[in-house]
Amino acid sequence: MEARRLAGEALPLLMGLGRLLEKVENEQQIYPKVKELIKMARARVERFTTEGKRPRARLIIEADGAKAEYSIRLDKNNTVRLHFVTTDREEAERGAAVLRAVGVKAEVKKTYDKNHNHDVWYIVATTNALASETVHEAVRRAVVEFLELCREAGAIGVGTYRYLATKLEKGVPEWGEIRFSAALTKSGTVAVVYRSKDLQSIREAANSLRGLGMRDSCEGKWCVVHFKTREPEGGRLGYVRITVDGLKYIGWLALHGGGEARERARWLKEMLLKEAGAKGGGVRRRLMQYFRKGERWGTIKPPVEREVEVEGRRLRVRVEAVEAGVERVGTKEHLMVKMRARVLEGWREAVVEKWAKFYKSSGGEASGYVNIHAGAEGGREADYVRTAAVLKALGVERWHRAPRQIRLTSGALEALMGVEPVCRAVGLC
Repeated sequence: MEARRLAGEALPLLMGLGRLLEKVENEQQIYPKVKELIKMARARVERFTTEGKRPRARLIIEADGAKAEYSIRLDKNNTVRLHFVTTDREEAERGAAVLRAVGVKAEVKKTYDKNHNHDVWYIVATTNALASETVHEAVRRAVVEFLELCREAGAIGVGTYRYLATKLEKGVPEWGEIRFSAALTKSGTVAVVYRSKDLQSIREAANSLRGLGMRDSCEGKWCVVHFKTREPEGGRLGYVRITVDGLKYIGWLALHGGGEARERARWLKEMLLKEAGAKGGGVRRRLMQYFRKGERWGTIKPPVEREVEVEGRRLRVRVEAVEAGVERVGTKEHLMVKMRARVLEGWREAVVEKWAKFYKSSGGEASGYVNIHAGAEGGREADYVRTAAVLKALGVERWHRAPRQIRLTSGALEALMGVEPVCRAVGLC
């Protein structure tokens, strides 16, 4: 486990890790390989000067067999600014690749130089990007070294130096200064909340979640809200509270999402698990349960074939199709799930077509039912067994049997969210 933890901490250098682990056959071999990878990153400061308007130097970074040199300076507002500029786009891309290899989020941008009448490509990274906990320790140490030279030259005070140095040494979480707390409530759920008196911080936290596709408002009974906000007012703390559905969504996005959103969701997930772990194993385990439920969303994609047991009878079920959608009748909204399957018991095969109808109470609790018919082949009992078999094949394990219905709870609906058409119908995945 220690070896795998160490490998996880080396994520910024995965380009090199992939090659190094090509011949790894077991976990015992991972540790020395990762140690070799970590040694690949080097950073140093050269040519420091206070001549001109602001202190500046050259930051040389070596990673994954490549080397690049950047300008680093201290701005008037004590912002550390890394800068790279060139007329050669390929050179800019190589410079960005080295930064990304050591965990710095770097993007090549283009501008037009009117004075010299040509395009230039550039990279800029400021304090928070360089202090991110994703950035290799060697790079953060080199930036601290630059700040120490600035302090010695009288460009910054001792207090400012200590604040920035501490920030770089500890590493800033992916979400900057925004830290969500995690704690168990009396009802057993995990409350994940960010609180602040600063309006801008609250808005930044909310916008960061929106950037992941998370919603804080929408219309309709089947609309899923991922987080709630309250802005600070009159000395009262503002907050951003991630709902249980929001935590499940983070779990889904971190595993099944795409592009940058997936990476940002992964970092948020790890940050929340770290916060929860600090409060105790129980908080972390409960939070992990939410993430795992989200990870299962949309993973069942019909057609699927399974063998299940109902009332002591073994049946083979092939679910051929599932359709789902929200049906509006007047002011009411129902989630309708149509299931079409073939159920085989022994040598007998029967076609099953059923609708599961879900509705929500005024308190938001979901429940539903599937009708069982006496006129079905083999009578009501046979129809019940076949319908229950189809539900089991789709992941539903619990229900209540009524004389003419199978009654479904919110737990059954949670299980059906694992079926892709159902998950998409309510906008979860």
